[in-house]
Order: sequence, then C-alpha cells, then structure tokens
Amino acid sequence: MTDRKNKEFHSVEKRYKVRISKIVMKGSVLRATFTNVATVTSHLVRKKTKKRHEMTHTGDKPYQCIYCNKSFIHMGNKNVHEMTHTGEKPYQCSYCNKSFIHKGAKNRHEMTHTGEKTPPM
Repeated sequence: MTDRKNKEFHSVEKRYKVRISKIVMKGSVLRATFTNVATVTSHLVRKKTKKRHEMTHTGDKPYQCIYCNKSFIHMGNKNVHEMTHTGEKPYQCSYCNKSFIHKGAKNRHEMTHTGEKTPPM
C-alpha cells in the first residue's frame, strides 16, 4: 500500500469508528470500542438478550393481557395468548378449513394430508 493510500485508509477507518461510536452513544454511555457494524450489532443484541434473561429472575413481566391480566416477558407471547380469548386463528390449512393459532401447528397438521411424516416434537 502506498503512503498516500495508507493515510486515506486510516482516515476513513477513524471516521467509521467515530460514526459507529455516535450510534451506540445515543442510547447509553459507550464503554467499548467498535471497529465495524457487525461488532456493534452483536453488542446490542447481547445487551438486549441479557436484559430479557434478567427478567426471568426478577419476575418483571411488562406485557399484560387485556382480557385476563396475565403478564408476559415477551410481547409476542402476549399477542398469541390474547388470541385464545378472541378466537382468532390466523393460520388456515391449505387442504381443509381447520385453522390454527400457531403456524407450526398448521404445518404439522398439513402433513397429515400430504402423507409426510410429522417431525418429532
């Protein structure tokens, strides 16, 4: 690498690190150096996963069913639970009129029509 190209590379690398640092610092104090988007993303995912995991120990369940007040750690689980109250079953068998709350249950059921073996649970 020529001296000129080497200087350009390091200049771009520094700007890239600064840009990434600003993205991370919007939400919290930056205590680590990130050299690329993949490491920033990985850090943020681990941080979110850790927070969710800690909820299992603290008992914090921020999502509450509007019908029975049962609480959940994950919003998706609450949404699926609420379908038991409303009767909503968004996944319909392609071969008959049977409907399901879970996509996996619908897929397993459809195998009874095609003759495929159902996967072990």
